[in-house]
Amino acid sequence: GFTQVTMPASFHILEIDAGSNEAIAFQDVSVDANEVETVNDLTGYQARMQIRRETDSTGYLVYLSTSVGGISIVGNTGTITIQPTVAQTMALAPDNVDVQHVYDLELISPTGDVIPFVWGPVKVRANATR
Repeated sequence: GFTQVTMPASFHILEIDAGSNEAIAFQDVSVDANEVETVNDLTGYQARMQIRRETDSTGYLVYLSTSVGGISIVGNTGTITIQPTVAQTMALAPDNVDVQHVYDLELISPTGDVIPFVWGPVKVRANATR
């Protein structure tokens, strides 16, 4: 299933298991005055995402993008899929305890406009099986 996101940027709690590389998919939709949903075509778009301890932290813990990896976009379906590696999700809980960080995901249009897409806390569950 997809988490459907409508513009402007939507708040969404992201839940990640440390040591997992599970894919998480979002779908960009518009809703008109009659509550009819339309999928937005993201053909030609790029995306980037950072996870930080706090919003004002100087460095990021995880960086994903369509150019360096970890994010894919299927334009005609408006689907954005993030898939951090096992090493990246383990780095989010280095002491193997449940933690919470923050993230945001931005889209970059074909003309270079940066569009906030989704943001919120990242709840990381520690891994009991190692």
